[in-house]
Amino acid sequence: MMREAFSKVFWGYLFILIEIHFLVIDVLPEPLGYYLIYAGATALIETYPSGQKVRNSALGLTFFSIPAVFIEQQASQVSSISGVISGWGVYDVILSILHIMLIYYLFQWMKTIVRDKGKTEMIGRTINMERIILFMLVGIEVVRPFAMNVSSETFTLPVVVAIIVSIIIQISFLALLRRFMKLDDGGDASYSSD
Repeated sequence: MMREAFSKVFWGYLFILIEIHFLVIDVLPEPLGYYLIYAGATALIETYPSGQKVRNSALGLTFFSIPAVFIEQQASQVSSISGVISGWGVYDVILSILHIMLIYYLFQWMKTIVRDKGKTEMIGRTINMERIILFMLVGIEVVRPFAMNVSSETFTLPVVVAIIVSIIIQISFLALLRRFMKLDDGGDASYSSD
């Protein structure tokens, strides 16, 4: 059951993370990603009721993120960075804040699960990943309004470095979600192999 639930959460997060547009439509739509997270949380809700907030947040984001299928997030972020305040820019900020809340609830749920399973080595890893990913996501939202006042030449290197670090962190989080898939099948969820 854990494998199936966290497999949905893994694929859902991957759908949210990767944005590929064909013409104007997102090929990996965010609403589907949020729905998969909702389905994963629903699968374990009886065993782990702390997943209720994950489930409710993901369901709300499933519907709230529908417009994101038709807009490129990079375009709305660039418009907010360049100083142009638009409805899509405001929508993107609200979507980002709601996404951060979902990630927070997801980590609370994951910590409950590893404590219940007695996986002490995963508790530390989950707490550390929570701190890193939330710091990164909140940091992006804090820096975004100030970015419009910095010239693009000055801002290029820090943005490239931030993107590379962000990709590494996101991949590490996906790896952690894969470890959670191995919790109930008696598989070794240690970090020495993979």
